[in-house]
Amino acid sequence: MDSRSHLHIVSDTLLIGALANTLLYSKLRLFVMVPAELGNLASLVTLDVGGNQLAGPIPAELGNLANLTTLSLHTNALTGPIPPELGGLANLTVLVLHTNALTGPIPQSFLQLSRLVALYIAGNSLCVPGTAAFTTWLNGIDNHDAGQLTVCSSPDRAVLVAFYEATGGSGWVANNGWLTDAPVGEWFGVTTDESGRVTGLNLIQNNLTGSIPAELGGLANLTQLWLDTNQLTGPIPAELGGLANLTTLALHTNALTGPIPSELGDLANLATLALDRNQLTGAIPQSFLQLSRLVALYIAGNSLCVPGTAAFTTWLNGIDNHDAGQATVCSAGSN
Repeated sequence: MDSRSHLHIVSDTLLIGALANTLLYSKLRLFVMVPAELGNLASLVTLDVGGNQLAGPIPAELGNLANLTTLSLHTNALTGPIPPELGGLANLTVLVLHTNALTGPIPQSFLQLSRLVALYIAGNSLCVPGTAAFTTWLNGIDNHDAGQLTVCSSPDRAVLVAFYEATGGSGWVANNGWLTDAPVGEWFGVTTDESGRVTGLNLIQNNLTGSIPAELGGLANLTQLWLDTNQLTGPIPAELGGLANLTTLALHTNALTGPIPSELGDLANLATLALDRNQLTGAIPQSFLQLSRLVALYIAGNSLCVPGTAAFTTWLNGIDNHDAGQATVCSAGSN
């Protein structure tokens, strides 16, 4: 079947759908991809092309069908992820995508489908987000087969497991949920966003021991890191400088040693940095001049020194709250 035959079938299909507000081609053995042009049928209410041999992805343009109440694409050979644009179908009540070759997670945008009463997605290689918000939404749907799907593994889970093992997690004061199959957002001290990515780690005064693992720099969405008032030892990993979204880094009141890694100067969004009451040594990195959003800097209670350059003094004077005045000025040649 050449491209003209494809277009001919698509053209006939669009004509019938436009006239009747319903596109019902179930079990007619279509052999084409779902055309993106279907997204132009503004009055379409029902789209049912299940039981054919449709291949390729689900077009994102179907998310433009604002009046659609039923979307049935089941029992075809559709591939790829479910487009998040389908979450914009505010009037959708029935969504049938089972028995295809779809992959990836159910989009978080589906939380917007407040009128959905039937969801059938089994028979694919899909997974269900493990967030509390998604579970609540799913429980509100009268009929669904999502219980047959596995919970999506968090890309941050392996990082948290490495952190748990490196810092004596079994001996923490509280470690509820850690290393279980529960979503990582339900692990003690862990905060996640709607997609299940870790945004906060708060384990203050929780008997953390050992060294901070370099893997922690892999939490790409992390904004808050509170590990203060524990018994952490060893250096501050340079990899923490890769946490581009970090706004708060609190490592104070531990037994951390060595210099402050210059890579922390790459934390462009950092507003609060608390490293006081450790055993850190050396100079405050010149790279800190790049921390233009810093409003609080606490470094006292270490063996640190402050660069004596005019540029560094000007930068320091621009920080609202700091205790760097307690540190000595670095001697010539200090790093």
